[in-house]
Amino acid sequence: MSAKIQFRIFNLLFIFLISNCILYSQHGVNPNWGPEYALPKFNSSHSQRGTLFNNMAVSSTGRIFVLTVEINPLNGISSGIYLNYSDNKGVSWLKTPVRFTPANLVIGAAPPRLEIDNNNTLHLIWSSKVPAAMFYSKYDLNLNLITDTVRIANKVLYSSFTYHLTVDKNNNLHAVWHEGNPGSAETAEVYYSKSQNSGNSWTSAVRLSNNDDRHSAFPRVQLNESRGDTIAVVWRDSVNIGMKWDIFMAVSTNAGINWSSTFNIAAGQDLDSDPDLLIDNSNRFHLFFHKYPFSDPFDGANVRYGYSDNLGSSWMPAGFFQMSEPGMRSHLVEGSRYDSKRNILWTFWKDERDFFEGQARADMMCSYSLNRGANWSAPEFVTDKDTFSIGFKAAALMIDGGVCTNYEVTEGNGLSRVYFRSRSCPFTSSIGNEKPLKNYLFELKQNYPNPFNPETYIEFSLIKNSMVRLDIFDINGKLVLNLLNNEKPEGLVSVKWNGLDNFGNKVPSGIYFYKITVDGKYSSSKKMILSK
Repeated sequence: MSAKIQFRIFNLLFIFLISNCILYSQHGVNPNWGPEYALPKFNSSHSQRGTLFNNMAVSSTGRIFVLTVEINPLNGISSGIYLNYSDNKGVSWLKTPVRFTPANLVIGAAPPRLEIDNNNTLHLIWSSKVPAAMFYSKYDLNLNLITDTVRIANKVLYSSFTYHLTVDKNNNLHAVWHEGNPGSAETAEVYYSKSQNSGNSWTSAVRLSNNDDRHSAFPRVQLNESRGDTIAVVWRDSVNIGMKWDIFMAVSTNAGINWSSTFNIAAGQDLDSDPDLLIDNSNRFHLFFHKYPFSDPFDGANVRYGYSDNLGSSWMPAGFFQMSEPGMRSHLVEGSRYDSKRNILWTFWKDERDFFEGQARADMMCSYSLNRGANWSAPEFVTDKDTFSIGFKAAALMIDGGVCTNYEVTEGNGLSRVYFRSRSCPFTSSIGNEKPLKNYLFELKQNYPNPFNPETYIEFSLIKNSMVRLDIFDINGKLVLNLLNNEKPEGLVSVKWNGLDNFGNKVPSGIYFYKITVDGKYSSSKKMILSK
């Protein structure tokens, strides 16, 4: 082989390797997210896992609770269920987690789901194989057991359960679950029960799904900001024998006493699955789910959102809004939360853009809305696990307006570990002599990319139409450029700066500041770096 051919082959190989490094390079974590903290284990040689849906809660004092399960890697059997808490935003936790002892009374206990009410009482629902039933337990703020075991419901046909718990503003508890196994011949059906006396007794289980010999699975609803008079439950329903899923719903307008007939929200040839529904304090329904398009069910997987103000009869926008980035495989929405005090709606999903050679390489994405779902922030990375993958993610609101999450990661030693991370409130604090934000009128985001050369984008969100001025200053405080000075509509706005000053000259490398002023009164600033 000639030297010339060898050189060409080398160049082609080099280009291939570089392109793959770029394609699968690490993307980083959004700078608004804080450090990652590992939760303590009871047994250091065992795997530590999260749970499906809600395994965390935050008290009015700011105490953060997380529930985990430990698995013996030698036999794959659970060695214990544990509760832990942190009083300093996840920096430190109880050195020795508190064991969930009610599970000792049964055989085959499944991990509980966790909620907290306005009285700072922790509520947990869980299931077991023997006896085959759904159970309830209760703890106080210091993880003292108050109520050991209350039976919610016995099995109807099968001993397999998947469940979800939510509490409304009036401290009523709402449990939804499916009995059966959607991956087997045990036809899964959806059930609902409610407690109005802090879990001491529960209403008789009501089947919400149609008894049609087709699977109905993974029901959910979040009522934390709702009064609980209007309730809706969503689930994925197999509309044919081939397990083609659609999103089904049932609605009650009298606090769960009576229910509507089930109806299909997202009919069509695409596979729509694993919904998450949140009802806010004005009874707006916020629906999140993932779609596997018929034409490209794997790479085309994406996350969708819509809201309804008429009990689910119609949804906006038509066809549902795609929240995830086009072309980036995304699915499994969880952790949707609404902060009614600050009007922030959050949601999370799994992003598998780095899927390569059979490794999921999944990370967590987050997005939020400042106007009840009308507009959404650009998706931001919560994790960056490179060759590893996150799983069993959950989220809870912080008392300072931020949000926190926990997730499990299977690491290089083959063991799983649960991690915690929190994010600051989207409403940025001001620097210098700027006036503080009033009524959370806007959010100024970090420019992207940063450092940059020669262009960067500056984004901000408005909760109403406002006059906006956007200025660039150098490190000495000298005005470099007035980038924007006009009225902008509510929602997300993106502005590009090309590194030029007011006279069209290129500015040198260095540190710059961009400052937003809204309605001539309220402002905030951030730093950026131009690196040539």
